[in-house]
Amino acid sequence: MIEKDVKQVDTREPSAVLRALLEDKTPAGESLDTLVRFAVHRRATDIYCSPRRDDYQLRMRCDGVVAPLGIVPRAWGERLINHTKVDARLSGDERRRPQDGKILVEDPDHTIDVRVSTLPTVFGEELALRILDRRVRLIELDKLGLHQRAMEVLRELMGYTHGLILVSGPAGSGKSTTLYSILNELSDGTRKIHTVEDPVECYLPGLDQTQVNVKLKLDFSDVLPAVLRHDPDVIMIGEIRDVETARVALRAAATGQLVFATVHASTAAGAVHSMLGLEANPHVLAGALRGVIAQDLLRRLCPQCAEPLETATDTLVLDEIRPLLPTGATPSPRQAKGCEACMGTGHQGLVAIFEVLRCSGEIEQAVEQEQRPDKIEAMSVEDGMVPLRLSAKLAVAKGFTTLRDAMRLIEA
Repeated sequence: MIEKDVKQVDTREPSAVLRALLEDKTPAGESLDTLVRFAVHRRATDIYCSPRRDDYQLRMRCDGVVAPLGIVPRAWGERLINHTKVDARLSGDERRRPQDGKILVEDPDHTIDVRVSTLPTVFGEELALRILDRRVRLIELDKLGLHQRAMEVLRELMGYTHGLILVSGPAGSGKSTTLYSILNELSDGTRKIHTVEDPVECYLPGLDQTQVNVKLKLDFSDVLPAVLRHDPDVIMIGEIRDVETARVALRAAATGQLVFATVHASTAAGAVHSMLGLEANPHVLAGALRGVIAQDLLRRLCPQCAEPLETATDTLVLDEIRPLLPTGATPSPRQAKGCEACMGTGHQGLVAIFEVLRCSGEIEQAVEQEQRPDKIEAMSVEDGMVPLRLSAKLAVAKGFTTLRDAMRLIEA
């Protein structure tokens, strides 16, 4: 195998990096690698190349926030997209339909996995690159950031031998990270664990992992029946996104397997209704469901430069969470400042917040009756669930994030 000459990552400002690529007339392949390595250095998760009437706009998403990289000539943007499609083995002639693939970019110390997606727009094809950095994927369960009550309920759910446990949240909210942490702890050699994923984002020893391939007509609903014939104790389904996958998942959960699966919903109660929306039988769902983990991400304050909040924070916002703090502890909110370590943003990384719903007898009855999400959530709070809005307040009180960042969830 021929080894590529891998350049060190460029640490200059985005405008300087892009200007150098344009002025030096850097080949499209080298430009692509440089942009990906630069994005990884900036802790970005996505790069977007979006067509406009006369040019292309480059942007990247860092800590959940989209930041501009710059504007490039239309011809340059088209060359970048065409080269990326070739690398990802997509059809170069197809510009009217979305396409998906993946590429590998070599960094000095590791290989970067990049998911490629193209989408037709009124001004041409848009390119989206999702960066999967396997080095930071696995986190110990105790370090995920769950509140004590949520952790107690989660460990109770993990103790079941069969049933369905859902993990919900918006796209990019860390659901896969949570599932890998759970499976890593369950993988103690006493269980046969099989995952079905799109794609496999982290390879865990002791697990059997299968990646779906839609091009080969191997979707979740196609792979799951075969997985069941291998008699696993625990199954992880990367996403329940169609009626047939929901049906097979419930069948497995009701007949002896412990099934973990993700669904797109913003709250734990909303995840129940997502399953009902996928035509899950209410009676079967109520009997199989053991609990739901819902999560979201907030920007984490930079530990190097965050400073105490000098002005008084609204006591009505934080007083509600005082009982959740350790005995004798008081809220210690902080604010962003900005330094070299965080590249002047005041933030470095993300902090996860959670709510964990335990499917008690009363909630089981509510699921069977197809009660509204707000009714199910109210029952869960009465049962001790700390909702996401309180988890967001708790993150502010502990100085992990700012009140401004948390207000999106506090006011929900």
